[in-house]
Amino acid sequence: MSNTKQLISVTEILRSGWKEYKKDWKKLLEISIRLVFAGLIELAFALIASQLPSNLSSIILSIGTGIAYVIILQTIIVLIDYLLQKEHGSASATPRWKLGINLFWPYLWVLLLVLFATIGGLILFVLPGLWLSILF
Repeated sequence: MSNTKQLISVTEILRSGWKEYKKDWKKLLEISIRLVFAGLIELAFALIASQLPSNLSSIILSIGTGIAYVIILQTIIVLIDYLLQKEHGSASATPRWKLGINLFWPYLWVLLLVLFATIGGLILFVLPGLWLSILF
């Protein structure tokens, strides 16, 4: 008694993906515009910084990058929440921008913890490797 399932074809994957895109393109465009807006802010700050002395331009670039990263992180939170709503079958799934603002600091904290864990793992991988290469 075989209980294997047939994989769906590539054309079926593309067809269903296009159908989902046509259904949700306005909401996805709203989310995408935020990402483009963050890039435009970064570009504007870079153009302003190119006209200034180097010490002031680095400060201006840092401010522009910080603003763009805040917008991008908030947009990522909203996108993840929207996709989770869609995955759970919510017919009225909408991007919830207020939730993205409320979860910004917890999300940033989790990102920092992941960064520290990754750097710690890298150090634990590299240092014993260096020690063993010197030893051998």
